[in-house]
Amino acid sequence: MMLVFCELKDGKIRKPSLEVLSEARRLADTAGTQVAALFLGASCAGAEGAGEYGADRILVAEAPTLASYSSDAFANLIAQTARAQGATVVLGAATAIGRDVLPRVAAHLGAGYASEVTALGLTATGLTAERPVYAAKALASIAFTSPVQVASTRPNVFPIAPCPKAGTLERLPVQDLN
Repeated sequence: MMLVFCELKDGKIRKPSLEVLSEARRLADTAGTQVAALFLGASCAGAEGAGEYGADRILVAEAPTLASYSSDAFANLIAQTARAQGATVVLGAATAIGRDVLPRVAAHLGAGYASEVTALGLTATGLTAERPVYAAKALASIAFTSPVQVASTRPNVFPIAPCPKAGTLERLPVQDLN
């Protein structure tokens, strides 16, 4: 299963999150697996729209303590959810929050991590990625070897592709965030 950390702004899914959700759907269709979109916050109104972009399941964790971003709380909750759901791939957009939280998630999961990727693929052994290096003068190809793989996608690179799925909404319990 692929878990996609998505962000909301003013009750709408942010464009970079729609991009990574669409790319996850493309990869999941190739692998024959499911995509789960994860939303965190005090209110996740608007999260149900993830079904229109390929989310088979929409996981929502709402709590007053999630109203303001906290790297530790968000990383713990994303990692707990990835473990509980059996996710082997965790993706998110390389936004200000994504660049901060996703490396922490990878550390919690003991996973490989690639930042600001511009291409993703799947092989028999797992996720592959390309990312710019040396001020975008060259591309690095990455092949993950860890059982769980985490990557952030560079905004404005992947196309948004509507792909309606069931998008069943599931509310997650928010327990100890420390």
